[in-house]
Amino acid sequence: MVARMLCGNCGVAIPAGSQMCPNCGAGGGAAGGYPGYSPSGAIPPKGYDLDGLARALDVMLAVSAATSLIGVFVKPALIIMWLLLLPITVVFLIWFYRARQNAGQLDWRQRWSPSLSIFGWFVPICFLWFPFQIMVDIWRAALPKPQRAKFPFRPAAWWACWCLAWFTGYRRTVASSGANGSAGTTVTTSHSYSLVFGGTQLSLVFAAMAAFLLRLIVKQVSDGLVGRVGKLSGAVPWRPGASAAGPR
Repeated sequence: MVARMLCGNCGVAIPAGSQMCPNCGAGGGAAGGYPGYSPSGAIPPKGYDLDGLARALDVMLAVSAATSLIGVFVKPALIIMWLLLLPITVVFLIWFYRARQNAGQLDWRQRWSPSLSIFGWFVPICFLWFPFQIMVDIWRAALPKPQRAKFPFRPAAWWACWCLAWFTGYRRTVASSGANGSAGTTVTTSHSYSLVFGGTQLSLVFAAMAAFLLRLIVKQVSDGLVGRVGKLSGAVPWRPGASAAGPR
């Protein structure tokens, strides 16, 4: 793989020979590369524009959070939440995969492959922490270099609320059945236990909080360096030796 030069200020790659970072505008000492191209002109993995997916998620997550809270008091409102569950899942997984791809072109280490941004949600046991670690790595990559060492409060709070929305949805169901026999009526009692997302009032509150926090994370990542990778690599044609100045 061809080595890429990175901006010393924000970490984004810029073209060989350019004197200005296309992301932050730093010049002089900024050694760089350009998201979407290596210094030699070889084309690395494609970046994705995240704006359309981010806007769709913003609307759907807002409605889902609102209906979850309303559903605490008015149960029929939960129908909207359940109807939105599938489209939110599909759009989010696409956004998550593309954000991970973009983050991989920046200079922050990504612990897991892009494919695990999708399959990691469905692998038993691993789904308890793989998606969280992937989100943290994406979130850090989206930040300017001086802020990356900070505790990832938003991803941590989102993941805590997501897990609590499941664990507080604990339900115990008791079913009784009777049968007539020679000794009279025999009553059999059975117990079943389950975890249902949004299955209790407390679970609905945590679900609403998780949706709200995810909205903030999606917006921050899509507006940050990770989202800019897609904008610059897809929207600005560049050839070796040309100016790296892109849209600001």
